Amino acid sequence: MDIGFLVIAVAWVIGAFLVARGAGLFHRDRIYEGLPPGLTPLPGAEHRDVRVKGGQEYGGEVPVAFAPPRGLRPGLVGTVVDSNAEMRDITATIVDLAVRGHLTIRAMDETISDRQRSRNPDHAKASDWELTVVSPVPDDELSPMEHHLLGSLFSRDSQTTLKTWSRGPGPGQIRDWLYAQAVANGWYRKDPRRRGGGLAFLIGAAGVLFALLVVGANPTIWGVLSAVMIAGASVWAGRKWYGRVGRTAEGTAAMIQALGFKKYLATAEAEQFSFEEAAGIFSRYLPYAIVFGVSAHWAKTFGEVVERSEAIGGPDLLDALIWFDLSGLDTLAAHTLFSLGDGGGLFDLGGLDLGGLGDLAGGLGEITGGLGDFAEGVGDFVSGIDFDF
Repeated sequence: MDIGFLVIAVAWVIGAFLVARGAGLFHRDRIYEGLPPGLTPLPGAEHRDVRVKGGQEYGGEVPVAFAPPRGLRPGLVGTVVDSNAEMRDITATIVDLAVRGHLTIRAMDETISDRQRSRNPDHAKASDWELTVVSPVPDDELSPMEHHLLGSLFSRDSQTTLKTWSRGPGPGQIRDWLYAQAVANGWYRKDPRRRGGGLAFLIGAAGVLFALLVVGANPTIWGVLSAVMIAGASVWAGRKWYGRVGRTAEGTAAMIQALGFKKYLATAEAEQFSFEEAAGIFSRYLPYAIVFGVSAHWAKTFGEVVERSEAIGGPDLLDALIWFDLSGLDTLAAHTLFSLGDGGGLFDLGGLDLGGLGDLAGGLGEITGGLGDFAEGVGDFVSGIDFDF
């Protein structure tokens, strides 16, 4: 009888494995067959797409790309890369709008004095980020989502803070926009947010209940072992069923293109840039570094170019960052903005607690880890802004 329970448990585990396997196949991404990774068929050309091999999403080689996917703004790029519209994607969109001249960003440090900052730059973190709309409006084409975002940020005044805005409905609305646009772009068949939670719960609950019945009928070591196997397999299968929405072949191509650009941003070195191009490239690509979580490296690379320029009496590259208000920052603070690693600089909103939205700074310090985290905060704002919803 003890062995009989064990046989039942093994059969249950096999059934749970088949359920999870079916869910895995159902949620697997698709990819264009016969084309190099990241490429899409020419208009009108016949094509065939198949399930990716080796996992739920493409995990093969990614060619380096030296520019972001054509026509794709950072928020959408961040969404297709991980099928999740996070706060860092919204933060990157805000930074992108600033770079394009629609608003300016200023670090608000209300708690740390200049003397404290000079003694311990690792703790020079902004308490919030002040956003100010620019007037007149620049000659720049905005998407409907960007129009909505600007309207949400400055609905009451020409100036706001990220902390204030994040407490309202704005972030959730923009998140919905990003998911809807990802579907409209043909990257997913439906909204890519995870679903199937009810069925997943039932699968797990049924297994746990049956496991309890087994222990009650056979309270021996064999019964306990059988119950553990049944409950564990059921919960595991339930989690697998609560699955992702697979990317279409078009979505997989967009993801591969984006990851190729991430590889470039994550490995770029200061020696690769001339002084003339450094500031422009840094600003244009920073929002993408935010969504990829490599804004700290990108900001640090720019900081090295700034130092090299100053050492030989070259141009002041910080003057080109007109979208980020450096007024009131002393020389040390300005350098700290770009010189520190993950989570350390002023461009890192990473340490900012905005009511569970996560690390808005995890993207500009990483702006760059939120702009880094407002990068994923430029160091907190350069190393990370990352809010969890």
